[in-house]
Amino acid sequence: MIGAGGAGRAICHALAASGLKRLRILNEAAGPVEILAAKLRSRFADLEISLDERFDDAGLLVNATSLGLRETDALPMNPARLPDDCAVFDIIAARRTEFMQACAARGLKVVDGVAMIKHQLPLQTAFWRGEA
Repeated sequence: MIGAGGAGRAICHALAASGLKRLRILNEAAGPVEILAAKLRSRFADLEISLDERFDDAGLLVNATSLGLRETDALPMNPARLPDDCAVFDIIAARRTEFMQACAARGLKVVDGVAMIKHQLPLQTAFWRGEA
């Protein structure tokens, strides 16, 4: 997971609740990632959490940052550091980012944020209608 903001926190909790065994979380600022790791550890005792910047054993990389909203944004990480069988999910739905393009060019499976929005819309609609 790259990013410990609102989306990153929610995705980390969902992954942990689904039975994930190992999670590595990276964030530009140390405070939010340490708070997130502490909350996850208190709720998911069997979840192994690390905060080191390694990608060589990643099976899934989630970019939960805003990097990629603009063409001039830096990549959240170098896709060459990912294993050949890593899948990449980027929460950006507004455009196919340079990061997504670079990962796809490496032959990695890439899913953009549109998939996340499609799953959220029915839940949001039910919530606002008072059906949830």
